[in-house]
Amino acid sequence: MNKILFFLSSFLGALESYGQEKPVLVFDMLSGAMDTIPVASYDTSISSDRTDYFTGSFSAPTAVLEQTPPASNTYPNSDFTYKKRASIDFDLNQYPLRTSVKLFFVQNDTLADLCSGSLISRKHVLTAAHCVLDINTNTVFLDSIKVCPVYDNGIFSTQFNACAVRKIYFFKDWSIGNGEDFAVLELEEPIGESTGWISIGFNELDDDLSNGIFYKFTYPAAYIPFIDPNPYNGDTLYYNYGITDMLSPNSIEIKNASGITGESGSSLIKVINDQEYTSYGVLSFSYNLKHSRIRNWQFYA
Repeated sequence: MNKILFFLSSFLGALESYGQEKPVLVFDMLSGAMDTIPVASYDTSISSDRTDYFTGSFSAPTAVLEQTPPASNTYPNSDFTYKKRASIDFDLNQYPLRTSVKLFFVQNDTLADLCSGSLISRKHVLTAAHCVLDINTNTVFLDSIKVCPVYDNGIFSTQFNACAVRKIYFFKDWSIGNGEDFAVLELEEPIGESTGWISIGFNELDDDLSNGIFYKFTYPAAYIPFIDPNPYNGDTLYYNYGITDMLSPNSIEIKNASGITGESGSSLIKVINDQEYTSYGVLSFSYNLKHSRIRNWQFYA
């Protein structure tokens, strides 16, 4: 569908906006080379779009996720739950849980906690730019990154392979304050063929994003008692869900909710069972679970 729209916009002269758009930089983890992808053109009359999701070739059934707002265990004056161990309520080998990944970096030949992410294609992971780059710079500060699906209780999955990152895509001169905190990691192997992947999307209508149920699957990795009384060490998959209630052009937030180190880069996924599993943003700030919101120019880039 997107290719058709691009074709029509090119030939029919639809308006294209380049005011705030930025080119994409591509960093090769092996060679250290940096390439540039020019600013993408797109049809500005389109108010929403999303890629296709894929449930994967693995045989476990799709998880049935709650579709009504939570009535308990929620943040104060919020319709979003506190974090809970995902394995208590789900088989982690089920879709879409298995598309959520733990990110490690290698330090002195040892894996160290990094962030959370989501598979969005057979070999691409969506996460936050600040997980892999110095804040608001084009500088990658890591030598190697490992992506691990269905990592839980400190144990690597026996069903799904961990995989190294080959390339990092991000917006040139990105700004975390402007909602540009996005990175896409290209993997060395197409592990998404087995796990499946979620879609990514944008929607300019706040009402569409303040209605419906959103899920988060994350790897919190710190004990910060004044934010959350529970100790986390990054070795276990957690989830929470509910309704978003604070939206701006650059962000989607949940009032009175909070995140923990290690959850950065996790997706805010709108779920309609067997119909939609779409990330509309990634976690950038702890306070109010503030997510950078995917906008039209970022989506098409």
